[in-house]
Formats: sequence, C-alpha cells, structure tokens
Amino acid sequence: MFGVSNWLVAATVVLATAVYGIFKVVYMRTRFRGLPQPPKHSWIWGHTTIWEELAATLPPFTHPQHVYTLMARKYDMPGVFYVDMWPFVESQVVITDPDAARLVLATTPYYPKHPTIERFLRPFTGPGSIAASNGDRWRYNHRMVGSGFSPSHVKPMAGMIAEQVLVFHDRLRRLAAAAEPFSMEEESAKTVFDVIGKIVFGVSLEAQRSGSPLLEDLRASINPATTFIGTRNPWKRRAAEKSLRALRARVRETLAGEMRERLRVLQDEKELPSRRQAKSVLDRIVLDRIQSGQGATLDDEFIDTAVTK
Repeated sequence: MFGVSNWLVAATVVLATAVYGIFKVVYMRTRFRGLPQPPKHSWIWGHTTIWEELAATLPPFTHPQHVYTLMARKYDMPGVFYVDMWPFVESQVVITDPDAARLVLATTPYYPKHPTIERFLRPFTGPGSIAASNGDRWRYNHRMVGSGFSPSHVKPMAGMIAEQVLVFHDRLRRLAAAAEPFSMEEESAKTVFDVIGKIVFGVSLEAQRSGSPLLEDLRASINPATTFIGTRNPWKRRAAEKSLRALRARVRETLAGEMRERLRVLQDEKELPSRRQAKSVLDRIVLDRIQSGQGATLDDEFIDTAVTK
C-alpha cells in the first residue's frame, strides 16, 4: 500500500522537478536580456517562430546559414547578436562581422568546438572527425589530413582544377543543348568531388564523366543521417541507423582498399618521399603510418581513424 511517507517523497520529487523547470525556463529566457537579439522574443518559443517565418520565405532545404543572413538583414542586427532557440536546439551567438569573426579565430587558446557539432556530424562521419574534435585529437587529425588542403599544397593544383572546370563547362553545354531539365547541384557536386578526389587520392574519381559509386554512397547518406538526427521515432531512427551503417561500411571498404594499394606502391619505392613531396592526402596518411614505426600494415583502428577524418 502506498503510505503517507511515499506520497510525501513523490510530491517532493514532483515539486522539486517543477521548481527546477521553472527556474530553468526563466534562466534560459532571460540570459540574453540586454544583449542584441531579434525582436518578437517569446517566453514559450524564444526566437523559434521568427526562424520558421524566415525559413518559410526561402526554398525548401535551404542551408540554415541563409536564415541567419536574412534575419540579420531584415532586423538590421549588429555584427554580433544572439538567437534563443532553446529547447529545440542550442541557443547561439551569431557573428556576421568579419573583424569579430577574425578575433574569435585568432584567440589563443582556441575556443573549443561545441558538442552539438559532434552530435550533428557523427551520423555522417563517425566519432572524432576533424570538424568536431578539440585539443590533441584535433592536432592529430590536422596533421593527418589538414595540411593537404592548405593553400601552399592546393595552389600548384590550379591547372588540375581548371581541367575539371573545363569538363564541367563541356557538360553544361551538352545539357543545355539537350533542352531537358537537370540538377545543377548534382553536376556541380560531381565537379567538386573530382577536384577533392584528386587532392585526396592523387587521381580523379571521374564522377563527371562516368559517375562515382563513392560519391553516390556519400550523397545517399544525407537522408538517413538527417532522419536519424531529426526524428524521435525509434523505428525511423533504427531504420536510418541501419542504412547509415551499410553506407559507411561501403565507404570504409572503398577507402581502405585505396589506402592498402598506396601502402603497397610506397613500399615498392626505393626511397620514401617526404610529407612535402607526397602527391596526395592519402599518401601523407600512409607515410605517417610507415614512418611511425608501427609496422608496415594498416590495422582496423588506423583505417577507422583515417576514414573518420
């Protein structure tokens, strides 16, 4: 039988939860008071209603950054302002002023990346990607792949980039001559993928000319990853997670095969090139492994780390 003491405990828990909830709401809704923020701030919805109103004026699936741009222009916001979206998403400080953004990026030690970035990217990349990591993990990731995209490494590839743009130009001419609808986003994605493929693998993946299974797998991950992030339905999340696992496994198999092939080629070289002489990001990754003294093999842990980047 539920005694008086049990009722008191239950009532105390309910009251404490209610008091905590009230204080939490008051704190979250007042912490930006006196700071620059859009108008129409609601005690119930925060700035969510303004966000939805502005997003409704843009085409479907528009990148969220455009909503912030529209918000800043419509309400004449300063270069730094605050947006309260709690509890639907984390509240944010929005920086549109270049000098303020440069100050943030130049601060030492660097501001850590917010955990929300990791939660958002994990369905696409797995844990610990360079875009979401901090500290020693970020430095390790950056050494592994980041320098391959530095201006000093990419600048000599201007000729290769121009060649891929010419292929893109030729495709657009033929598509225009056919007078049939086509996806500009899809065609431009193929061009970018061929350029990135050349930087990462040292060879073009020929997505523009013949199509790339790797690109198709990466593009196919967007819908289930978005579902996994956005839905609270456990069945939809389970189906999306299963689809993502299958896609990531195929991508991993493709990249692992490329890494093992580069390992074989580099081991056949009479003299190993330096990191500066490496022709691709993939070569830098494999060279790091060879020169680390951990053996001339690529174990599963190393491959998983490299693929996650």
